[in-house]
Amino acid sequence: MRKNILFSLFFLFAAALCVNAEDAVLGEKITNVADIKDGGVYAIYGLLNCDPVNGSKGKGGFYKSDKTYKTDFKTDCAFVFTSTGEGDGSFFIQSVADGKLWGTCTDESYMATGEAHYYRSMAAKIRFVPAENEGLPGSFVMYEYVPSAQREIGDSYVSTPYVVAQDWGSLAWCSYTSLAENDNTGSGEWYIYDVTMNAPYDYMLDKMVTAVGKLGLNESPDPGKFSDLKDFPETYEMVKVVAKDSLAEQEALGYIQMLLDAFDDIVDVEPNAVTSGVYVIENGYNGFYGVQKVTKSLFFEAGHTDENGNSALYWKTSPTDIFAADSMFYFELLPAGDSQAAEFLLEDGSITEEQKKDLYFIRNPKCGLYVGWAAKRGVAVFGTAEPTTPYIIVPKGDYFVICHPESQYYSLSPYNHMGGNGPDNFIEYADVSHQASIWRLRLVDDYNSTSISAPDSEAKELLSVTYYSVCGTVLEKPAKGVNIVKYVYTDASVETKKLIIK
Repeated sequence: MRKNILFSLFFLFAAALCVNAEDAVLGEKITNVADIKDGGVYAIYGLLNCDPVNGSKGKGGFYKSDKTYKTDFKTDCAFVFTSTGEGDGSFFIQSVADGKLWGTCTDESYMATGEAHYYRSMAAKIRFVPAENEGLPGSFVMYEYVPSAQREIGDSYVSTPYVVAQDWGSLAWCSYTSLAENDNTGSGEWYIYDVTMNAPYDYMLDKMVTAVGKLGLNESPDPGKFSDLKDFPETYEMVKVVAKDSLAEQEALGYIQMLLDAFDDIVDVEPNAVTSGVYVIENGYNGFYGVQKVTKSLFFEAGHTDENGNSALYWKTSPTDIFAADSMFYFELLPAGDSQAAEFLLEDGSITEEQKKDLYFIRNPKCGLYVGWAAKRGVAVFGTAEPTTPYIIVPKGDYFVICHPESQYYSLSPYNHMGGNGPDNFIEYADVSHQASIWRLRLVDDYNSTSISAPDSEAKELLSVTYYSVCGTVLEKPAKGVNIVKYVYTDASVETKKLIIK
C-alpha cells in the first residue's frame, strides 16, 4: 500500500514538473474594453459565419500566429497585448508563438493583407470597441485608424479606419466607412479571451529567437532588404545565448524589446537593387524549411520536355553547396526594359513606363533557355529558345515576386507545395499573395554572405559569449550601459564587440 502511495506521489510530482510555459490555459471571455490590460495574454476568436440575423450558426475559431482559421485553442493561439504608449487605448498585438507583431496596413485599397513582422515602427496600433451586434454579445471590433487612408465612396473619398476582419479563412484588413458598417455575419466581430500562462515572455523569447534564426537575414551583395544589418547580428547572437537560460519575466521582456529595437534600426536600410547577373533563385516559403528542413530552388529539368524538346522549370531541394552545384540551378537576369517585348507590353497597356526598369529575361546559361510563360495556372512553365518572355521582378517583404507582366496578379510559384510537405515538382502561376510565391535572389559570382542563421563555415560556429564591464569585470549577463562582449568560435578565433544597453 505504501509502495502504491509513494508511486502515486512520484507520478504527481513528475507530472507537476512537466507543467511549463506551453501549458496555456484559456480563461474567461473579456466583455469590457477596460479589462484589456497592458502586457496581458489573450486569445482572439473570430466569428465569421456566426450570423444571428440570417440564422447561420457557424462556430468561428481561434487565430494562431500564422493566422490559420478554425483551430482549437493551443499555445500558438495566444497573443500579448502591449500598450503603444499613445494614450489612446491602442495596443501592439504580438504572437507568443514566434514574437511577430501584427503589421499595419499600408495599402489604400478596399482590402489588403496585414502581414505580421518584427518591425515595431511598422506595427499596427489596434484599438477595441464593443461590436454593435446584439446577436453576438460581448464581441469586439478591432481597428486601426489611419488618417491618410482613403476609400472611394461614390464620387468622393473618405478617411476610414482599417478594421480587422476575416475574409473566409484569412485575416485581412478591410477599409470600412464607419465602425458600424457590418453585414452581421461575424466577419468583423471577435471574442477576446483571457489566457493564463506560466512565464509567457520567457516562452516567447525562446520561440522568437528560433523564428528569427530561420528568416535568413543576411548582409550580402544579393538583391533584397538587408544590405546592411548594422549591429543586428551581434545583438541576435547575444540574445540567442541568453535565451537558453530560464529568465525572469522582466528580463525576458527586456531582451524581446532589445531584438525589436534592433529590427527597427534596420527597417529603413536601403535595399540592394536587382541587377543583371547570375543568380540562384531560392524559394522563401518557411513551410519547406519548417516541415522538410530544406530550402527549394528553381532549376531546369532536362528530362521533362515539351513537344519542342524544351525543358520544364522545376523546384527542387537546394544542394548543400548550391554554388558548387550543377548550373541547371543558375539563372541569368538580363534587363528587358529596352527590348521589343517591353515595347509590345507597353503598347497594349500591360505595363507602365515605370515598370520597364523591373523587367527581366530569365535565362539558364547552361542550356541557353529562357523561362517562358505558361498558358494558365496549374500548367508547367517551359523554357523558350528566344528572349520573348520577360518577367517583372519586384520586392515583396524581404523577398521578391516574379510576375507575369500581362497578368500581374500571377507570379511564379511551386506547384503542389502542400504546405511544405510537397515533393519536387514543376513551376506554375499563383497569385502574388500566395505564401509560396516569394523568392530570394542569391548572386552566384563572387558570392560572399554573412547570415545570422548560417555561420560562414562549419568550422566557425559560436562556442561561447562572455560579457565584461568597461572595467574588465566579468558579468553574468549584459548590464545597462556599455558592455564588452567576447565571442569565442570553435575554430579558436575570438572577436570582441561593444554592446550598449539603454
